[in-house]
Amino acid sequence: MSENSLESKNIFDPGITTWLAEDLGAQALVLGKLERDAGNVKLSVTTYTVRDGRGIVGFEITLPLTDEMKGLIPDTIENESADKFVFPDKRCIAIGWPPCGGVNGHSSPKCLRCPQPQFSEEAKDRRAQGTALFIVIVDENGGVKDIRVVTTLPYGLTRQAVQAIQKWTFQPATAPNGKPVAVRQPIEVSFHLS
Repeated sequence: MSENSLESKNIFDPGITTWLAEDLGAQALVLGKLERDAGNVKLSVTTYTVRDGRGIVGFEITLPLTDEMKGLIPDTIENESADKFVFPDKRCIAIGWPPCGGVNGHSSPKCLRCPQPQFSEEAKDRRAQGTALFIVIVDENGGVKDIRVVTTLPYGLTRQAVQAIQKWTFQPATAPNGKPVAVRQPIEVSFHLS
């Protein structure tokens, strides 16, 4: 995850996890989720092929919550895949730090060098296109870190977008006092065939 500047929450996205599993030489991937309510625990597990990210098989089981399990499982299980961001009109409203660019007196970072990513061969062959949405932290030096994938694209396009975004450079945002500051910034990357 860190080699690709990806936030750890991306691990819950099958597309991203499949890409990382492929880089590690895996052939299959197993993802699971644990949810707790007042008296039960629900476990959901799905397997995927790494080659194409297709779901193979999955299951879901609900078990009564025993006293022993209560000691092992927290009262609330945070859904790590839940976004802490809202996008009214493509604006970022973040809970926590760093602040969002263009909000509350912070300027937005300006792109200095942001080349568009290339199509993957598989996406070209399948004539896939679309737009992926990311939230990144643009640091006080104009570099990109902590890429959060919000919406993905198939056939390696998300990977191509992430690899391009890692190389982008910005004029940093400024705080209300005029000093450079790290901000969260939504970024859309579009792939369109001509």
